[in-house]
Amino acid sequence: MNTKHRNITLIASLLISATLMANEEDTFAGVSAGYTHLNVEQTNRTGAIILGNTIEEDGYNFQIQAGYNYSQTIALTLNYQRVHQDDTHLDNFFLGSEYKFQLINKFTPYIGANLGYSKLNWDHKPMNTTNNDISSGSWLIGVTAGVSYPIAPKLDLQVGYTLQLTD
Repeated sequence: MNTKHRNITLIASLLISATLMANEEDTFAGVSAGYTHLNVEQTNRTGAIILGNTIEEDGYNFQIQAGYNYSQTIALTLNYQRVHQDDTHLDNFFLGSEYKFQLINKFTPYIGANLGYSKLNWDHKPMNTTNNDISSGSWLIGVTAGVSYPIAPKLDLQVGYTLQLTD
């Protein structure tokens, strides 16, 4: 099975399991979209081939998650995030943990941490050679902060910020 089919199967399985889990009292599912900015550093080394074009740093992302409310203040999540830029895309798979603070006028502020794996893929070969490595991966670690607001009995709107670090 090639990588594209494996990723589609994984995403479909995550969505189906998240939907089934969301019917339970302590479980939930989520879908989000947002703006992404990559802070890319290019290190020029003697004898290295330097890319002629810089990597596009701004793009968008979407994310799906399945979660479990361990207690009223702690939630654990399993997440898949796809980040798109003009030349590249990232597939991020990570576990998250969130701490929910006390309600403030129906708003629930939270902070959290993420740990997982990130895979960078070039949509086009960055160099015109026969032996190009167009994907690479590294560990992902991150923090998140935001606020949640209920808009229906089983539906919350969340606004948040996530900082993720990879190599």
